[in-house]
Amino acid sequence: MLARSLLLAIGVIAAASPALGVAAPPEPSDLKKAWQDVVSAAPAAEWGKGVLHERRGQICDNFRVLDQDAGPLAADQYPGCAVVFISDPKDEWTVTQLPRNQQNNFQNTQHYHAAWNFDRAGFKADSLPRSNEDISPVCYIANVSGTVTLGYEEGNGNRLLPCPGNSRAYPFTEEEILDPNADLAEMCSMCYTSVCSFRTNPEDCGGGVEITNGAEMIEQATPAYHCHLTMADEGACDYVQYDQHEESREYYMDYSVMCGWEGIREYNLTQCDCTAEAGTANNCQRDHCLNMAATAGVVCGNCGGCSRSRSYDGIFEPPSTNDVYAGQCALAQTAKTAEERAQARLMCSAGLFCRRHHSSGRLESLSSSGCRFHCSDDKFGKTDPMCVPPTPAPEEDDRRSASSAVASGSRKMLSLLGLEEAVVKIGEELSHADIHPDYHPIVANKGTPYPKF
Repeated sequence: MLARSLLLAIGVIAAASPALGVAAPPEPSDLKKAWQDVVSAAPAAEWGKGVLHERRGQICDNFRVLDQDAGPLAADQYPGCAVVFISDPKDEWTVTQLPRNQQNNFQNTQHYHAAWNFDRAGFKADSLPRSNEDISPVCYIANVSGTVTLGYEEGNGNRLLPCPGNSRAYPFTEEEILDPNADLAEMCSMCYTSVCSFRTNPEDCGGGVEITNGAEMIEQATPAYHCHLTMADEGACDYVQYDQHEESREYYMDYSVMCGWEGIREYNLTQCDCTAEAGTANNCQRDHCLNMAATAGVVCGNCGGCSRSRSYDGIFEPPSTNDVYAGQCALAQTAKTAEERAQARLMCSAGLFCRRHHSSGRLESLSSSGCRFHCSDDKFGKTDPMCVPPTPAPEEDDRRSASSAVASGSRKMLSLLGLEEAVVKIGEELSHADIHPDYHPIVANKGTPYPKF
């Protein structure tokens, strides 16, 4: 590790001005350049540096200023905002400088160059997204149980998948990893491909080591990033950018603020966290999750009542006859006609919360909280036929009635025996069907211990 550290230090000195004054900033990575271009082209967005501790999130909210005329503020054209933090390996502040309990937020999203919902030429149903062609793995050098290893972040967060560490992994040695001339980005790509080449979904590569538990980061090998958005105004963007990440944490890396939360789709990220309103971290729910998936094509990383795995499949898995929910969230934006997009949004919601449209297998109950959300009047209760309980066939209806009658009679019998709360009032006449075919109707009198036959 010493040789690599010395080489990095020499590079910093060499980059300084001839007078050894202020060092020239490092050349940004291709990803950071691409995102800077995105921000430059956006109608309302800015680039900032966390080390400056600025409240750039305020650009996305209308505030009353000194000497402003009384009356309502101008309408906000861009609801909410998207904030993306990015750290290049050579930046002055990287993920390795974060406290370990804050590093995992840079372990929960991936950047993709191509996906079927983006240009219909990327992710494939029968193969892993290709490293450096479809998706960019985020790699670190880490100490795992006393062994120096190269690993990349798991697609659904919080874990480092070491290479080696898997039977299919390329066996990089500690000497190869710490070689000052090592091309860590290329090694990262090889690691990603070898560890996950037998999977069809990068979320399912499995295994891994908890960053906050079993792995200690030594060096960041490729650009790392964290995404957080809010759909609210009234100070919510300022809260997300500054209060939630720079004041309460130590996110001092470069970042962008884009006004209008839907702009997150310009970054090509698989996942983004969400905050519902200013003053309270996170707390987004199903409605946020559905909007993120069907409107922006991004998985919500922390929405209550919403499965990240289902979201991922609805966005990034191509449509399939074997899975009526796959790809529907992407089709909500990419289908050709308005009618097709509306139907895809319905199916996206059903796939997330109320799976009742498949032909075989268990259907989720209409009484479940997810189905109650999906089938509410302001969602799809008036347009989704699966939100209406099916009408039973006549013979099935008869069986249900008979079963109900037996159950009712059993309850009345037990009540007379004092074995459960009474459902028969004193003086009420009982039908023979309530008790027994051979029972002759009598009037239940006070003190009658049981029916007489």
